[in-house]
Amino acid sequence: MNKIFEGPDHISEVKQLPWKDIVSADFHVSVFANPDSNFPDHLIFAPRYNTVEVFRDASADAATRGSKMIKDGDCKDFHLEVMVENVIWPHIILVPEYNKD
Repeated sequence: MNKIFEGPDHISEVKQLPWKDIVSADFHVSVFANPDSNFPDHLIFAPRYNTVEVFRDASADAATRGSKMIKDGDCKDFHLEVMVENVIWPHIILVPEYNKD
């Protein structure tokens, strides 16, 4: 198994995740609402397993969600922030970008 970081193997082994509100989940990836009230439209994509392969799934899910937001007219663009160092659990943040008038 190719671990992303030295830590637990599964997200359920983390005692206190910083995210509580699950937007969606499947076998590999959990999507959480951002707990930071300054950025409520950002979504957190957390791989459920500590492996490179499942982290790729989380990244692909985030990019797919961002592309759908553009197609639906919900945002102009998006970027992904990858968080793997100095965090409780590795994750990807989907950050929508909007037109500024």
